[in-house]
Amino acid sequence: MDVDRTTVELDDDQPKPLTSERYEFYDRLTAMPRISRAIGSELDLDAILFEVVKELSSILKAAHATLFLVDTETNELWSKVLLEGNELKEIRLSLGDGIAGHVAATARPLNIQDAYNDPRFDSQYDQVSGIKTRTVMCCPVQTANGQVVGVIEVLNKDKGCFTLADMIVVETIQPSLGIAIENAVLYQSLLSQNKTLERTQDALQARMRELDLLYTLEKVIASHHENNDDLIREMLREAAVSIGTGVIMCVLADGPTAQAHVADCRDDPVFTTLQTKPVGKLLEVLQHGKAWSAETVETMLGDGLDGYIFDDDLIVLVSLPEAAFAEDSGKSGALVALSPRHHSVLEPEAYEKMMSLIASQIARGLNIAEAN
Repeated sequence: MDVDRTTVELDDDQPKPLTSERYEFYDRLTAMPRISRAIGSELDLDAILFEVVKELSSILKAAHATLFLVDTETNELWSKVLLEGNELKEIRLSLGDGIAGHVAATARPLNIQDAYNDPRFDSQYDQVSGIKTRTVMCCPVQTANGQVVGVIEVLNKDKGCFTLADMIVVETIQPSLGIAIENAVLYQSLLSQNKTLERTQDALQARMRELDLLYTLEKVIASHHENNDDLIREMLREAAVSIGTGVIMCVLADGPTAQAHVADCRDDPVFTTLQTKPVGKLLEVLQHGKAWSAETVETMLGDGLDGYIFDDDLIVLVSLPEAAFAEDSGKSGALVALSPRHHSVLEPEAYEKMMSLIASQIARGLNIAEAN
């Protein structure tokens, strides 16, 4: 229910004009439940910090307010302060250090009329925030079981010092603030645990993809012993299915020219073998053996190969291990994958890893075929 701030009815008397003190009383009376409702429905710690600082500074007519939170892992208090240029800076202090640290350690409020004459005051805070502290009111924020989860520190009353009435305002909202902080910390912890589980699940899925691919390629190697072209073609087909790529190429270079085995799996698989002269990034990978990936189309591979590149392709290149070729043969090899970005199953880094695995298996297959 809205409060009429211009008059107040007392018994049957005529409405009386509100004095400045009564204005302040009604401001506080209506603000406290508003703050409690706002922070009670919030699970974001930054939002809670902002809401408390904004409202308390206004209600208590203070130049600045800070809500410190307890970091139980580091045994510190931390908060964020707004510097010039709207820059947010995180500040930290050990429990027991400074006025806020003292209040957190003792769970007892303080009302200090001259900060620089109090031995518990640490002027480093002023140096960080750019504030010249005069008066300080500091109260612990506790949960229902008495655990200190934060500290409210209010600085520089506009006129005089902070009063008992000011202290009552803070102590009135601190129970709901303690619950809000406890809920927000629990929520953040659950989010962190979920992210950890997601990362673990992603890593497990990636490892399963690798093992499935290894098993599939080993079966191909076991069934091909003489015809290298058939071996490469079948391995490329299985690799394209496993990593979800559109086009995959195995390029075997001998000097300036190369033989490219191409599996175009964008629709029904089409296999092509052609002679080419590697250029651009393909030539670099063949010469230097470093993997490369990009999401641009400004890439040239060689005669007959560039036509396979579409506008939205993710391009990944890896070299074949040197073990695939006879020592001092001068030969080299590379694997090239082209995949539409919006169809990509894997991120570029994961593509490179899977492509390196495929390249190693192709090298192994070529070695076995050569030995036989």
